Formats: sequence, structure tokens, C-alpha cells
Amino acid sequence: MKGDTTTSEKSFRSLRRFNAFMGVLHLIQAGAMVVLSNDFSLPLTRSFLEVDVETFSAVPVAEEIVQLRFGPAVALFLLISAVAHFILASPMGFPWYVKNLKKHINYLRWIEYSLS
Repeated sequence: MKGDTTTSEKSFRSLRRFNAFMGVLHLIQAGAMVVLSNDFSLPLTRSFLEVDVETFSAVPVAEEIVQLRFGPAVALFLLISAVAHFILASPMGFPWYVKNLKKHINYLRWIEYSLS
């Protein structure tokens, strides 16, 4: 049994290094995306129903909110991932991460996914 714990602890230490490395990699990718991106953008719209008083029916209406630049949006996605990896590798975040992994759950990953 003692060997299993040692192997497990080594795996967790390598997981910490992996998360730190992936944080750096995602940070570099986010920076590169900002620098290399162009002005390509897509409309961000909202849709809702409006009542047509002449026909007394609901009519779908689409309204553009903003033109969203694609490159910085992708960079933000990568930055969110980098921050999550850095938290998991940090001195405060890593013990919490290991405790939860031992319970077969990774809360921060779900939080990251919900944001990205």
C-alpha cells in the first residue's frame, strides 16, 4: 500500500508541473492570438419576439448588439484556460486540486468550462 501512495504523490507532482506548463503555453498562445489576429469580426445578436399589432401575432426580431472581433475573443478563451492552469499549479490551489481529484472531481475545470 505504501508504494501506491508514493506513486500517487509522484503523479500529483507531475500533474502540478503539467498544469504550470500548460498555463504558460496557453498564455503564450493568447498573446500570439492578439498579436497575429486581424480585424475579422462577427455580429453578436440577440433575438426576441415582438407583437405585430396589425396581425396580432408574435414576430421574431433579431438585433445586432456589437461586432465581436474574433481574434481577441479566442485569446480570451485561451487566457481563461491559462488562469485555470495557474490556479491549479499554485501553492494555494494545488492542495485543493489534489483533495478534489482524490474524490474524482475537478471543480475548477467545470468553472473554467462554464466561463469559456
